[in-house]
Amino acid sequence: MSIETGNTTIAAALPKGHQIKQPIIFTGTGTEYAKIYFVNLALSILTLGIYSAWAKVRNKRYFYGNTILAQSSFDYHASPMQILKGRLLVVGLFVLYNVLSGAAPAVAGILFLGIFAALPWLILKATQFNMRNSSYRQIRFDFKGDVGEMFGLYVILPIASIFTLWLAYPYAAYKQKHYFANRTRFGKSAFSFDGGSKEFFFTYYKALLGVILFFILIGFLIGSQHTRNFVDGFKKGFTEKFEQQTHKLHYIEPQPQSIQIENLPQQAQQPTPTQPKSDVKKDPKTIAFALAFIAIVYGVIILFSLVVMTYINTRLTNYIFNNLKLNYMRFSSQISYWKLMWIYLTNTIFIFLTLGIFIPWAKVRAVKYKLSCISVYALNLDTHIAAQSEQVKAVGEEFSDFLDVDVGF
Repeated sequence: MSIETGNTTIAAALPKGHQIKQPIIFTGTGTEYAKIYFVNLALSILTLGIYSAWAKVRNKRYFYGNTILAQSSFDYHASPMQILKGRLLVVGLFVLYNVLSGAAPAVAGILFLGIFAALPWLILKATQFNMRNSSYRQIRFDFKGDVGEMFGLYVILPIASIFTLWLAYPYAAYKQKHYFANRTRFGKSAFSFDGGSKEFFFTYYKALLGVILFFILIGFLIGSQHTRNFVDGFKKGFTEKFEQQTHKLHYIEPQPQSIQIENLPQQAQQPTPTQPKSDVKKDPKTIAFALAFIAIVYGVIILFSLVVMTYINTRLTNYIFNNLKLNYMRFSSQISYWKLMWIYLTNTIFIFLTLGIFIPWAKVRAVKYKLSCISVYALNLDTHIAAQSEQVKAVGEEFSDFLDVDVGF
């Protein structure tokens, strides 16, 4: 096995049994984070979103500071003002586009194309900002990306995938992950990802097969007599329940007053085309049933999307970490799809039942489990970190940039 670091190739044949496992531990709790989360939320609302930049820094520092590797935590160094500048830039472009959409659609179209063309630059700046403001034992991370290469990864490849009915998208996703992993630095050392695209094709195609089978099943159920009977029964029961609740309100419908129409003109006695005798669409029972049915359909779609996306992210996260190296260190990820899916499902249920109050506890649950499944293997992690620290001090590097702002939310 060889690992490339700049122009240097390091021969590293380290048996797994001789390496020391260093698990990643998250020490935060939902109750601690809830205090930060709700204060951030309240201040962001009171300041019309301005405080959200400070809120992001507080959130990042809490999660970084509670992520422990070899008895040392990570650090986040970003300034809220840098984040605020980036957000004002994005909001300004959004407002300008909406104003031009009404006043000068042609100019708005040109602006949209310009923003789309600048997307690789925006992704590059956001990635560099987050990496350069993240550190472990006072050693900063970095991302050595190139705008031209990013344009090919995030514009050319996705557009080319359209002409293959998105069948080539797994290759685009693979190239993006491969590029990011191999361009990420810790100090002066480069990460190395040597995985292939086969796993990406297998994962995405398997998920696509699941989507196709899901819609076939839905089509079969919609067309079956059993489903129609079920829907009719559901509608009948829903209508009866609706009428019972309506009667409990003791609503008395006013009786129509009798009107003498003998002396009215004949034209006034005839119903006009704009006054239909009955309007089924305005029936409260029909509207309520339609809303309930739509909510159920959307709920099923959201649940299925969560199942598919969790499967894709779990498989690819494990694959990327299991093929990622940094000099003499390697990584391992053993995230269980079923355990993570259970966490996501129960989190969703608790968030719904508590009207959103459970959100901070849900986030901590998911982060704590995922980090507990990731480990670092090295012969001597302390020696490697010390070597990196000396190398950074000897070479030196200035990260400041007047455009080094966070353009993401």
